[in-house]
Amino acid sequence: MVSEPVGESNHSSGSLISNLDPGSRSGMTLGFKFQGYKIMARVFLTKDIEKIGFAGEIIKVKEGFATNYLVPNKLGILVTAANEKSLAKKIKSFENRKEAVATKTSMLAEKIKNLKLTLKRKMHNEDQLYGAISASDIVDLLAQEGIKVAKNQILLNKAIKTKGLFDITIKLSNNLQPSLKLKVQPE
Repeated sequence: MVSEPVGESNHSSGSLISNLDPGSRSGMTLGFKFQGYKIMARVFLTKDIEKIGFAGEIIKVKEGFATNYLVPNKLGILVTAANEKSLAKKIKSFENRKEAVATKTSMLAEKIKNLKLTLKRKMHNEDQLYGAISASDIVDLLAQEGIKVAKNQILLNKAIKTKGLFDITIKLSNNLQPSLKLKVQPE
């Protein structure tokens, strides 16, 4: 069976992409699409991946990224014609779960906005700290208040090395980034 060329190829060693048969054992049966020289795959994400997408979304990524990283690490499922309908049902359940998480996150954001934390540290005679305050110090303070966040969610504009009042931003999601007040004072 001969098919129409899907893409153009400038390779002298034959047609890498040009004469693929959609019914053959090529990537076309696995849900791969050809865009120029790049083979693209549609993937249903099972977990949120920063700068890639959210759980429950169907995204287009390069075939190698999908087959070598997303699928083996159980971060995504390849979308094929056979499983597309069942994945549509999963998208709806992920949307419901995403709404529940969004409400919890917004409640946490309100709690963080109202916080004013105080940290006592040893200082030199010129109001300089002996060491800078790190994100893990702030995580420990938040844990004492009953708020669990990771170190990478704490956004510091610059290192805190003096006493005073500082604004600390906490990245809960791309849209929710509440800030709190941190007061550093001598012991």
